[in-house]
Amino acid sequence: GPDYLRCEGCPQGGDCSTGEFRPRVKGSRFVANAITGYMRVSYCPPGHVMVRNVAAGSHQRDDCYMCRFNTYLLDEGPRVNFSSEAQRACIACPDGAECNGGTEIVPRPGFWRNRGDEFRRQRRSGG
Repeated sequence: GPDYLRCEGCPQGGDCSTGEFRPRVKGSRFVANAITGYMRVSYCPPGHVMVRNVAAGSHQRDDCYMCRFNTYLLDEGPRVNFSSEAQRACIACPDGAECNGGTEIVPRPGFWRNRGDEFRRQRRSGG
């Protein structure tokens, strides 16, 4: 691959097995640092938290961390320095919903989605 796609110390969020850099998470973006040539994460899609530390030599830990089961993020997530901090940046699943990680948030039986991440219990119709 081209020199600017150097993969010494391939970041966790990338795959360098073919000799060219490819992001592991669909929709994530990495850019080559103009000085070092190392790939750095620049964008993570909704449902993911960006792990990017500015410390020297930290490029290998760059990643897009997907929120786990029972948590979610509907928007582009925040940036954290370490992957150990990433899950805390995800939002706990609200009452009345099921969250399967990432952006997946659906109403539980007997609830309806009012808007965004607000869920309400369905009223029983009298009869």
